[in-house]
Amino acid sequence: MQITLRFTEYNKQQSATDNTYEQLDEFEYNVNLGIKCVSVSLNALYIPYGSKDRWAFELQRSWDYGTLNYVRAKCYWREDEGATASRVHDSRIELSPQQKVSQFFSSPIPEGHGCVHPTAQLGLLDMDPPEKITTPETPPPKHGRGEAQLGAGSAHARIRAPPDVGNQKMLSGASEESSPEEESSSVHAQRLGVDLPLDPEEEELTFQAARIFKIENLEPLKKLRKLALIANDVSVIEGLEAQGPTLEQLELYQNSITRIDNVQHLTNLIVLDLSFNRIQRIENLEPLVHLRELFLSSNKITKIEGIATLTELRMLELGSNRIRTVEGIENLSKLKDLWLGKNKITKMELPNLPNLERVSLQSNRLEAWDVVLFERCPKLRELYLSNNNLPSPPTEIRRLEDLTILDLGCNRVEEVEAVAPLNQLQDLWLNDNKLQSLDHCRCLQRLPALDTLYLERNPLQGNLGPGYRQAVVDLLPRLSQLDALLLHTSINIVHHPQKDESPVKPIMKH
Repeated sequence: MQITLRFTEYNKQQSATDNTYEQLDEFEYNVNLGIKCVSVSLNALYIPYGSKDRWAFELQRSWDYGTLNYVRAKCYWREDEGATASRVHDSRIELSPQQKVSQFFSSPIPEGHGCVHPTAQLGLLDMDPPEKITTPETPPPKHGRGEAQLGAGSAHARIRAPPDVGNQKMLSGASEESSPEEESSSVHAQRLGVDLPLDPEEEELTFQAARIFKIENLEPLKKLRKLALIANDVSVIEGLEAQGPTLEQLELYQNSITRIDNVQHLTNLIVLDLSFNRIQRIENLEPLVHLRELFLSSNKITKIEGIATLTELRMLELGSNRIRTVEGIENLSKLKDLWLGKNKITKMELPNLPNLERVSLQSNRLEAWDVVLFERCPKLRELYLSNNNLPSPPTEIRRLEDLTILDLGCNRVEEVEAVAPLNQLQDLWLNDNKLQSLDHCRCLQRLPALDTLYLERNPLQGNLGPGYRQAVVDLLPRLSQLDALLLHTSINIVHHPQKDESPVKPIMKH
């Protein structure tokens, strides 16, 4: 398997009077996995798109053997040049073997913010881990170190260009000062405070793919607010006794942790990320009453428990686990984001969550709608239900007056009249369903804000033949995007090649 991740950044020319943008930078990473399954190309672009600046991700893939189960993109932002990057948007698209054309999805940038950096993650589930990984020979761009890597013991690849923020240490196998000879020959584990120097004044510490096996020697770091040990081989949470009063953010994702322990004293923790580990149970989190974001995706968790005291929680990510029932979140009245995709959930039984804005139940085992959901979660803005076995939406869905994104792809939807009253709806995903005729979509003309529509791989596409796209555009002329195609764009991209560099063709088609 080969995965290609290409980052391209564009900026509007200051002297231009129209929408002309110059390409500032483009860099590409390839990773070869020792398994023959699928070839993937994921393009990440920053484009000022009208009033919606955004990172845009375009996924293209050709199928060979195996299944690519999901693509997930995260965006990071900073309020100013000196601030630390923070997770702001998390988009996830569940895929199926039938999806053989390119997909496009994007992450809006909060108004007034900039310095956005994306993280793309391609998930290969239910497969044996690939045997080897080959990192690119070409050096990363001067803006920061980027790497493509495979998490040990888990069948997924995470490809990221890390944020170049402040005094963070971003390592990929060896320090910045290491010579090529040292980098290629060094295979031993690295120790914090021994091989990897630590500054007692450090407030943020990040080591990525640095072959760290143990959290240790952090006692002198009395000011540490953030610790991120990403894609290492840490198996036990330990050595954080001195950080109790100060630590606010702990990221240990993509390690080998089997148990949540030794965190009870971290009572000022705001963000905890233990995704992509081997955790089977949620435990020992009760004292963390200030926690606002909890990420436990891609573990082996079977039950939602032990979080009733986390009443300040805004984000709960439990995707790609083994959960069968939505429970244990009744007290989380401030929750805004709930991600439960890729589990074994059979019912939409959510409790009263009056502030919930985004919920994902993608790739579960849902076969029926629970209309109580619309009463218990009245502020929903984004609802992701793709890759289930749901019928057409019920009329009660009109109660979600603030809904802007509705993903019903890969279900058994036959008509969508019920969504016509959703005046705020902007993005509607209906691909891979049972819509027979364009007549079943005429009700969408009543959606004044509809901007993006996915209809591909419905029977109506085959019935319309080559005229499918034009027929949909004629029916819904206000659309800006149909399936993977952007419509009505007037962005001109100018690339200034450097010396000895041939021009790079624009990734996006206009």
